[in-house]
Amino acid sequence: MLDTVRKQFDTLRPRISTPDRDKLDSHLAMVRDIERRLDVLTTAGAACMVPAQPAVTDPEGEDSMAAVARLQADLLVMALACDLTRVGSLQHSSGANNIRFPFLQSYEDDHQLSHSGNNDTTSQNEWIHAPDWYASQFAHLLQRLKSIPEGSGTMLDNTLILWVSDIAVGNTHSHKNMPFILAGRAGGLLRTGRYVRYQDKWHNDLLLAILQAMGVPRATFGDPAFCTGPLAGLT
Repeated sequence: MLDTVRKQFDTLRPRISTPDRDKLDSHLAMVRDIERRLDVLTTAGAACMVPAQPAVTDPEGEDSMAAVARLQADLLVMALACDLTRVGSLQHSSGANNIRFPFLQSYEDDHQLSHSGNNDTTSQNEWIHAPDWYASQFAHLLQRLKSIPEGSGTMLDNTLILWVSDIAVGNTHSHKNMPFILAGRAGGLLRTGRYVRYQDKWHNDLLLAILQAMGVPRATFGDPAFCTGPLAGLT
């Protein structure tokens, strides 16, 4: 039916004014976007299922942290697959993160390890196991999204994931040269497979670019004094 309407639009376009033609094109683009999203939901429905009940465990215990983190990631992916939500977040521990990682053979307070001096190689070598583990959880999340067909690709193709820490360097609390990782293609909007450096840009500029990529028409984000506009070159 939409294809038939499109043909009628093509017949009508040469006979109307430019403003009316722009309105018509905008309406058609909106209808096409709805059609594409409906196709995606139809394909994703087959992957939607009720997760198995996990074994009872202490959700805040350091010994069960790895198992709980994996369950939370899988639950988030299934919520997306079932279209119960379009946005989700995962946070491992608190910003202070005063926990240990016994399953990584790390038995010192992680917060203190992250504040160890650069010359304290023993503490630094113990601490690095935690960021490595976080990276493995991020990889698992991406693999789960990639395993679910959606439209002409996968759910990962239609998703945008941001991985970020609170600070760039633990032992100085520096926010300079802050690393961020973006994954997924946001429906083809995101240019992937790159390492990009920006000079004198704010965190809010990145968040604003993500908002706009998700279709949220915002001109600024957070404190306007720390937002110069959407970060260029991402899409």
